[in-house]
Amino acid sequence: MKEKEDILAFLLKLNLELAGKEAKGESITPPGLPVFVPEPQGFVSRDCVRVPGEDDSTAQSYAAASHHYGKEEGPPYRTK
Repeated sequence: MKEKEDILAFLLKLNLELAGKEAKGESITPPGLPVFVPEPQGFVSRDCVRVPGEDDSTAQSYAAASHHYGKEEGPPYRTK
């Protein structure tokens, strides 16, 4: 990517290029660690910022998000 190039345009072009290769059956490198990493689990952790007492369930995550975004003022990016 060139220094002055539009990031969004670059990513769209790259995405279309890779989708085309994948559609032709060509190999592309997926996100994450490269396949040649001998023991990838050594690079993966469950570390992240968590709310105290929160478990890892998807249902709880959806419920928390629903509760938060269901408030009258809505998410910070919503305009009235």
